[in-house]
Amino acid sequence: MFDEQSISRRTVLKTTGGSLLTVGAGGLASADPGEEVRVNVGFASERGRSAALGAASSVVREFAFDAATLSLPERAATALAERDGVRYVERDGTAYALSTTWGYDHIDADVANANGYTGDGADVAIIDTGLPCPATTRACRTSARARRS
Repeated sequence: MFDEQSISRRTVLKTTGGSLLTVGAGGLASADPGEEVRVNVGFASERGRSAALGAASSVVREFAFDAATLSLPERAATALAERDGVRYVERDGTAYALSTTWGYDHIDADVANANGYTGDGADVAIIDTGLPCPATTRACRTSARARRS
């Protein structure tokens, strides 16, 4: 028999965050010192926020959770990472899903179409509002009546 080890969500988040921070820091180290870089900066205090915004060539976006995306010289980004009041400085980038777990081909809709199923007569509507609401939240529940055409 073997022991099952449970890994907490917090442990996974710490590990993932640490990995991303390492990758982000490596991105800054590889830049030319005078080159403009686009970075995400997290603030621990108003002093850190002021320092970051003051060093920026341009503010791309300010977030409501004490962070901003800024364009600034690489040297300024490196110096900013060492300042009190700044939680993190990481190169801005785009994240991509490793695999698609949904979609037309993933649910074998092509097989249904090949077999002549067209959906004619089905009364189905899926509305994705993008709101992260639990199903029990009254404001997020809607009522709808099926309409036949």
